[in-house]
Amino acid sequence: MTFVIALTIMITSLFGVLRSSRRSSPEMIFWISVLYFVSIPYTFDILFFNTSFSENWQESISDPSYVYYFSSVNFIYMGIFVLLFNIFFLAGSISYKKIAPSPALENHSQEYYLNAIFTIGYLSAIYFLTTYQYPWFYTEFEKNLSRSQEISSILIMCSASACYLWVKKNRYTRAFLAALPSVFVAFVTSERPYLAPVLGAVLCALGARITHDRRGAFTFIAFSLLAIFLFSFARGFATGNLAGLLGLTRDSATNVLYYVFSNEKFFEQWTRGGAFRFLMTTGWAPATLFGERDFASVDIPAMLALYRFKWTFGSIHPTIYGWSFIDMGWWSMLFALALGRLIAFASEFFKSFGDIFFSIWIGAASVFLFVATRGSLQVAYSKSLYILIISVVIALIILGAKRAAAKE
Repeated sequence: MTFVIALTIMITSLFGVLRSSRRSSPEMIFWISVLYFVSIPYTFDILFFNTSFSENWQESISDPSYVYYFSSVNFIYMGIFVLLFNIFFLAGSISYKKIAPSPALENHSQEYYLNAIFTIGYLSAIYFLTTYQYPWFYTEFEKNLSRSQEISSILIMCSASACYLWVKKNRYTRAFLAALPSVFVAFVTSERPYLAPVLGAVLCALGARITHDRRGAFTFIAFSLLAIFLFSFARGFATGNLAGLLGLTRDSATNVLYYVFSNEKFFEQWTRGGAFRFLMTTGWAPATLFGERDFASVDIPAMLALYRFKWTFGSIHPTIYGWSFIDMGWWSMLFALALGRLIAFASEFFKSFGDIFFSIWIGAASVFLFVATRGSLQVAYSKSLYILIISVVIALIILGAKRAAAKE
């Protein structure tokens, strides 16, 4: 039973990757992340559990630091939850119709924009790296960046989304150079979200080209998985972990998810929907409408860290499935449906404004989907919203300057 569930989760994840890649949608970052964080480790765990390697495998993956042992995890309950979440997310995505592009909104100033955003990316990276006060290539969890460093880090990720346009133009050297600031800063800081806009931009540009037949689809999935293991490589490089460098270690988010479902009766609706309400009203509604807003009472990663380790600083991430289960329980299926529909709508909406604005959406959505899938939705929302707004403003300024110069 568990293996059938695991195999079905794997199939839905692979289907999600192929479908989103053929539509050049950043939704594929969600599905690739699901493969990395959940589908692949879950399938292998169940597979080896039913073989002669069972005892050794249980011992190797059990993680006493999270107080979970393989035999204590309710894999059927967890598997059904994950599978239904995937199905509802897919249903929301599939149910949305395409928006026809507006030729009047398609701009012809890509080269000017690309050169400007390329310069912004490098200047931001130079400023960030020269003012970065922590050791390079080292995992430092208690960073305290200045406001100007925070802005420069956002600009670095804004510029990385331009890789989509360079790859579409078959100018791979410029695409590599455009990606370099974000990738290098990711390794220096051991912060993997810097890699997300690069990965999303490249995969969205390549997806529709090479997934038209079985061989191309297989090649794309293999390439996507190799690319996502770059996230593990970045953290392994900083920690000096050889297995991490080879991408052979499972992410800690997988262990936290198992921890949640080893005590599912306690954690189900632990925050009673408070985290979702806080997320949905951040920046959009007056606080007085919802009473006192106390983020500490709904910060699920930090609450888990405090509950398990008594940490007063720090967090552990339970993947989007653990976060949703802890906050909304089985009502999470409605959240999955709405999220899938929202991502599909936004992708078509920005695509209708032309490639520049679609590339901006790819960068912001890739950061959101990677960070959210790992289980930190509030951070994902805030970071991606800043990236989206700042990127759009910069694009409007650059294109406005180009039009003004053309009239003179």
